[in-house]
Amino acid sequence: MKKMIAAIFAVVLLSAAPSQALMIGQMRSAETSGWGSLNLTTGIGIFDNVKHIFGTVRYGIASQVDLSGSLALLDHEANDDASLLLNADIQYQFMQSKLGYSFDMAGGAVFEYFSMGYGNVDASTWTIGLNYIVSKPVKLENGFAFTPYGRLNVRSDNYSADIEVPDVIGVAKAASGPSLSKLLAAKATNSVDESDFNIGVNLGSVFSISSKVSLTGEVQIDDEFGFLAGITFFMW
Repeated sequence: MKKMIAAIFAVVLLSAAPSQALMIGQMRSAETSGWGSLNLTTGIGIFDNVKHIFGTVRYGIASQVDLSGSLALLDHEANDDASLLLNADIQYQFMQSKLGYSFDMAGGAVFEYFSMGYGNVDASTWTIGLNYIVSKPVKLENGFAFTPYGRLNVRSDNYSADIEVPDVIGVAKAASGPSLSKLLAAKATNSVDESDFNIGVNLGSVFSISSKVSLTGEVQIDDEFGFLAGITFFMW
């Protein structure tokens, strides 16, 4: 009986869990910044069930390789408290338009993790995946420059939940005795683990304001449809 009730709780409560998506998005073109470069990005994300603010530090560890780390504060409609999200990715540019190719192209890997509690469920999600990015810098006759880009992401989403459910056997035992505290404490914790394979697409553009500042707008088409916007400062 206890296992049956736990299973019912698991199905109902996990159905309210956050849909899987990479919350940080791409937020840059396929072009890397170069060895020793440092870029800082801050922005917001608005999704179906989640809103967040984030910050990203990006460093060029090689002439065609960038390493990024991001921290976000998530506000999910199913959770009363904000949650922290961690994201890390690496991007390698293997085709450069400045060398005569039609597009900039890059590949990379991404990892993302966050945890949250809602009701009597403590849930965590971690994601690992691969990215393919293509972009093309555009400069108009009036001097305005922008870079549209697209990203294809394939990944494995893995989430687990610890669900606290009434222990019907414990309740029955406590009810037969004089202790009210035992009756109120008669609970059991059950764990549920699941994983999914998902594909997402990001479409956006980088708008150059100056040599040191750019704005980015992006639409994410995934389990969680969303919009992201941010500003990037090129430190060096």
